[in-house]
Amino acid sequence: MEIDDVKRAARIVNLVVTVVLLLILAAGLGVIAILSAQVAAHVGSGADRHLLGWLSAVAMTLLSLVLVLLFWVIVRHVRARLSAGGEKKATPYIDAWAESGKRFKLDKEEDEPQNPEDIENEN
Repeated sequence: MEIDDVKRAARIVNLVVTVVLLLILAAGLGVIAILSAQVAAHVGSGADRHLLGWLSAVAMTLLSLVLVLLFWVIVRHVRARLSAGGEKKATPYIDAWAESGKRFKLDKEEDEPQNPEDIENEN
């Protein structure tokens, strides 16, 4: 049971880190888009205004992509939580050593341990 708790905690940490990083990226891109659009509005015509407009458009495009990724991460997490809703059945205990002992049959010649001197003479 401890392994399941560790896996669950690792999944939660991964989700939280991913969501926080996507939110930070979204906030940064939003600030860049807003500031560049405001500066472009106050700059006279010319190449500077055109470049600031492009910067704002690129930042908004990247912001929309980050928001789609954030939505996808959250929906994927919610779907996983809903699909794992039922109670899990415990896996029956199977003794692997006993099972392998049943499957592995020794030849009658190999039943008796060999004398180490006989092994050396064979080589």
